[in-house]
Amino acid sequence: MGQGWSVHLTDGICGQVLREHRPVHFKDTSYRQRFDSQLPTAKCLMAAPIEAIKQRGVIALGHPKPNLWDEEDLDMLEAIGRFIAVESRHFFRRAQAKIKSQQQNHNSHAVPSESSLQTMGRQLR
Repeated sequence: MGQGWSVHLTDGICGQVLREHRPVHFKDTSYRQRFDSQLPTAKCLMAAPIEAIKQRGVIALGHPKPNLWDEEDLDMLEAIGRFIAVESRHFFRRAQAKIKSQQQNHNSHAVPSESSLQTMGRQLR
């Protein structure tokens, strides 16, 4: 979207997908005025959910030509949405593991307190 634009994901085809948790396909929106605020020039629309860990999103396509996509195209878009969700889950897990590892490394390299040094010294005697 251009600078200064504001889009609400609860509107239009994206909002419908988020509410219904399923792909949506409109073959011809020519008969409706300003059908979708996110894709205002589209006459053919389809969208699929992306549902990853603690995150939800939508992948959507619009084209000014009506009846461009069929159910097979919608199935492909849904598969792409599932792929993005799986990759997002993998990325999220890798990021969590990396953060945990960095925290553990940071804690293991922490400077010991004076009292812990005194205790270690007594144990070594």
